[in-house]
Amino acid sequence: MEKAAAIIRKYKKAIMLFSSFIIMAAAAVSLSVAGELYLHDPRSASGEDVISIGGRDLLNMSNLTPPERELYRTLSQNGGVVTDKLISSMCDNRHWDEFILKKDESVESAAAKYHITAEDLLRINGIDRRIKREGDLVIYVPRDREHMDETSFFVKEMKRREAEFLRQKKLVSVTAYIVEEGDTLWSIAERFDLGADTIIGSNSPEKINSLLQGTVLRIPDREGIFVKVSEGESVERISSLYGTKRDQIYAANGIDIGSPLSSAREVFLPGANYASVIQTESGMIKIASGREYLLRNTLMWPVRGRVSSLFGWRSRSYASAGSFHSGLDIMAPYGRAIVSAMDGVVVYSGWMGGYGKTVVIDHTDGITTLYGHCSDLAVQKGDQVYSGQLISYVGSTGRSTGNHLHFEVRKNSFPVDPLSALR
Repeated sequence: MEKAAAIIRKYKKAIMLFSSFIIMAAAAVSLSVAGELYLHDPRSASGEDVISIGGRDLLNMSNLTPPERELYRTLSQNGGVVTDKLISSMCDNRHWDEFILKKDESVESAAAKYHITAEDLLRINGIDRRIKREGDLVIYVPRDREHMDETSFFVKEMKRREAEFLRQKKLVSVTAYIVEEGDTLWSIAERFDLGADTIIGSNSPEKINSLLQGTVLRIPDREGIFVKVSEGESVERISSLYGTKRDQIYAANGIDIGSPLSSAREVFLPGANYASVIQTESGMIKIASGREYLLRNTLMWPVRGRVSSLFGWRSRSYASAGSFHSGLDIMAPYGRAIVSAMDGVVVYSGWMGGYGKTVVIDHTDGITTLYGHCSDLAVQKGDQVYSGQLISYVGSTGRSTGNHLHFEVRKNSFPVDPLSALR
């Protein structure tokens, strides 16, 4: 849909000048449709899909790409008239539809109605068939199999936000996880639907860097980090320093408002990012610059595009931001090739929570790179890759507002400003 919207924007003025028939001819030329375009009798027994524009049957849809088909379908439904409202509607990144599953309707009948398997419908919507439904239920159905993971993430994200809201006034809960063979930081984060920085910020660097089988990790029930309180420290200063909310710190740790913090006590900071602030061995705290490790001219650019968001705090004042960006966002067209920034081994390839479709590559000397929000992946876990090799394509999957690459660089699990490492 994004491609189709871009096409319409580009040719809107020209399209508006022509009749419905000329609209389709101009669009066909501009799109460089592969294959021969020909008039087709809709009553033909071939069963091919023909779209009618302004009362004229023009195109054989089997020759078109999915974005081109969306363009023609939309123009047909709108009578060939291009409006700002139409363009806006085509920019909707959702690839699923919302339906109501009636209390007396079975999952199997709903699945058949929406052309999806019952197992997929249950998985995507997080429905446990063993639990009796008390009433009607809102369900989400992907428009095609390609967007199943994306739809599932949307449902999980809604439920996560609801649960997070309810947890804000509750004590933090911790689960002990025993590292298994083949585990990586990224696979563990995905297993618990948490960010990698939460896993890192809740455990010692020694445990995270080795991840030896049998190691016990501390997994909190929400995003955030654990920090040790320095002498004379207060909740007000800590919340300001890490950009998190004071009332949530009080609630998560069972601290009475206004009570002093005892030195060396460990507290949980909901929503904080461990990479934003560095706590030294002496107890001193300083703001992370992203340049604690010097990796100058080490990596090649993973995609051609425009930098839209830098590494670091996303507002003027880190004290009130509450949002630390541990990577670099590079805007680029949907489907543009993304390449490996350095030789290495793929340690993760798949869906990773808010990152969407993601590739993580392990390089030498403790360096890893992450490529998030991809539309499609071209490598698998275990693949050896070389610098400049195609690994994925630009997209907007996961927690994203538009087509771009979220690119992270880490040294011994600690985020590094990618601009300091790119050549």
